[in-house]
Order: sequence, then structure tokens, then C-alpha cells
Amino acid sequence: MKIKECLIQVGEEQNQMLRIPLFDVNMRLYVDNAVYNDLVKNALDYMVQTLCTEFSDYPKIKGISGANLGIPFNLVIIRKEGSFIRMINPKYTAATDKVKVVESNCGSINLNKPIKVKRFKEIHVTYIAPNGRNMDTIYSGRLGCTIQHEIDHNKGVLITDKAECK
Repeated sequence: MKIKECLIQVGEEQNQMLRIPLFDVNMRLYVDNAVYNDLVKNALDYMVQTLCTEFSDYPKIKGISGANLGIPFNLVIIRKEGSFIRMINPKYTAATDKVKVVESNCGSINLNKPIKVKRFKEIHVTYIAPNGRNMDTIYSGRLGCTIQHEIDHNKGVLITDKAECK
């Protein structure tokens, strides 16, 4: 199956925001400037609010990135067991060299059905929590795949770029 057969909208290139790598949050300003800190926290709150929205064509969103909403910061929020993981400046590397092929979808580019993409089985993620604490965690399974997908969004990488068949 060709990727173009999966797309509902005219073309992913029409949403250029998804192709722009986002800016890391300036942590010196985040710590020292209350206005900047509030701006970033308000963006995170807005992302949670959007994540909780049930869309008719995508009822339960698993994760969201700054790129999904046109927010210029490298922010990611992931839904996990009824709560949320809020990530500032998240980055991932493979925790192992093992990869798997999974069926995945993306609400931002309106795929009418999931496509097959390669994902690392485990990822090592570093990020900053909203309280300023440095986090360093290994994720796997669907949660790990979702995190990879959302961090990729913030780098300007789309799911179709990772597709097994183009």
C-alpha cells in the first residue's frame, strides 16, 4: 500500500508547522523569569486540555506535541493510566538496538487507517518535568512508541517519513 492511499487530506505538505523543528524551552528563563515560566506552563495546560478532547475521528488521543498545536516549544504530553506525563525538552535515544514494526496512526495528518512504522522496542528518554526536575527514564511498548511519535513531531519528522512502505 502506498502512503498517498492512506491520506485523507490533500497532502501533509500543506501543514508546514509539522515540518518545522521546535525550539527547546530556555531553562534559564524558565527558572528565573515568572512570566516565561507561566507561558510554558500555560502551554502545557492547553496541551492537556486538548489531549482530553474527544474528536469524532480520533476519540482518545494518547499523546500530543507542541507541533500538533502550533506551539513553538519542544513540549510533549503523554497519557498514562489516567494521568499525564508532561515533558519539557524531551529527547530519546534507543535503549537497545532492537526495533519492531507497529501499526500506527496520526491525528495531525489525518490517515484514514494505520500504517506500518519502525519503532525502537525500548527508548531512553531525558526531559525536564514542569517542577524543573531532570528526568531520565526507559519506556517500552505502546507508551514508548507514542513518545517516539510525539518527539519526532517536535523535530519536524512525520509518521509517513518512518513508514515501512512509501
